[in-house]
Amino acid sequence: MPADINTQWFRARLAEHKLSQRRLADMLDMDPAALSLMLRGKRTMKMHEAVELARLLGVPLAELIVQTGVEKGMPTGDIAVAGWLDHHGEVHFEPELGTIARPHGLPTDITAVQCRTAGSDLDYMDGWLLFVDRPSEPPNGDHLGRLCLVRLSGSVVYLAQLRRGYASGRWNLAGPVAHATDVLVDWAAPILTIKT
Repeated sequence: MPADINTQWFRARLAEHKLSQRRLADMLDMDPAALSLMLRGKRTMKMHEAVELARLLGVPLAELIVQTGVEKGMPTGDIAVAGWLDHHGEVHFEPELGTIARPHGLPTDITAVQCRTAGSDLDYMDGWLLFVDRPSEPPNGDHLGRLCLVRLSGSVVYLAQLRRGYASGRWNLAGPVAHATDVLVDWAAPILTIKT
């Protein structure tokens, strides 16, 4: 079913950034025809494409999602706060942390992680909410360069950006605190948006 996309809004954002559709397709590592179909509502925009497109156009993800027409008919409701992030960038999953209103336009099957980093080097993140997509086991190329929750072999979960490792199936991690080289990763769950 075609999306009710606001094509004029996308054209205006491209003009603001002096970008052609072809150049934007190159920046998204996407076939220009696929981008054209997506911007006309004939091809479904994937969440990771929306996140990257919002970054490139310099707009909030929620605004971009509204302009794609996805928000119309999206269910509302609460999502679980599944855990909290400490001053080491490590995530602790706990039941009973409550729920929070799901931001408009985000999928229903996401969770949230609260940053509890007061008085540390990550104090600027204290109170932030990270809205997290489902994990992928194992991570794949779609996770490259993205900020994710990452579970290392051994069950420790960190907030980190995934980069290619030096051997097949291995990853390098860069994050607010967690840095690791050539490690095995059990799963990665992309951060879809952050509420500061």
